[in-house]
Amino acid sequence: MILRLLLCLVILSAQLCAQPMKILVSIKPLYGLIAKITKDTDVEIDLLYTGQSSPHTTGLTLDGAAKIKNADLIFWAGAIYETAIKKHMEVCSNAIDLSKTKNLLLLPYRTFDGKESSCNHDHGDDGSCDHHHHDASMIDGHYWLDIDNAIMMVKEVARILGEKMPEKTALIQKNCDEAVVHLTVFGKDLKAKIKPVPYISFHDFTQYFDHYFGTFCTGVVVTDPHHGASIQHLEALIKTMTDKNVTFVIKEKQFKGDILSKLEAHGVVVKTLDYLGADLNPDGFVYERIMTDLVEGFIS
Repeated sequence: MILRLLLCLVILSAQLCAQPMKILVSIKPLYGLIAKITKDTDVEIDLLYTGQSSPHTTGLTLDGAAKIKNADLIFWAGAIYETAIKKHMEVCSNAIDLSKTKNLLLLPYRTFDGKESSCNHDHGDDGSCDHHHHDASMIDGHYWLDIDNAIMMVKEVARILGEKMPEKTALIQKNCDEAVVHLTVFGKDLKAKIKPVPYISFHDFTQYFDHYFGTFCTGVVVTDPHHGASIQHLEALIKTMTDKNVTFVIKEKQFKGDILSKLEAHGVVVKTLDYLGADLNPDGFVYERIMTDLVEGFIS
């Protein structure tokens, strides 16, 4: 009887040890990259933020908190982008900040006419941008929009998962090698489609995209998308567009309002681009669909 009980305990222990690793990923672009490395494994991947919500501005839900609790490993974009979940991630010993990836290109917020282009949504009591109120505030956090950075992250994820799952090292490395080749070719193909066009952005999120593809933003409509722009600023933007032969303004999907309507009333073309893939299904190719949609938005 005792021997049978011990045998059952050994079998149960083995079954528990054999449970697949559960990985939680904060946003879809990173999900698409990590899914390439876990291909053909029993690893289970879940997504923290879906749809229009973003850890750039949206806090953690009860469902999100449960996902964090149940995850064996968490990959997130870091405090330089995901300010709304920073305090939650910093107390998770199993959270991997991909902005710390070796050889990753990180750029400070760029300036236009001597003014910083963006506020990363942590505000002072008066609602103004407060860049002394939080860490990493001077670094642009949209780093996955440079495909070279995506390749660096793929390599980092493969290294980490290889250490966590040594029995799967060969498969993980194979997936990594294939992903690097694929992303390199994919990037070259996209570069061949796009021209170095000038544009204006409603809210600056394309610096890494510009760095990789050679496009160039000549100004922003607002430094903080949650606050407006003066009539004088709008008039100056329209003059800039005329002087620099800028033909369109880009905006993120979630932003609407009178400012954009006023620009359109002046004949300005406003294009909506989505760097998070709000309407896309998360899978191993969602990163490519996001980048392809961005490029097609520029050339359409």
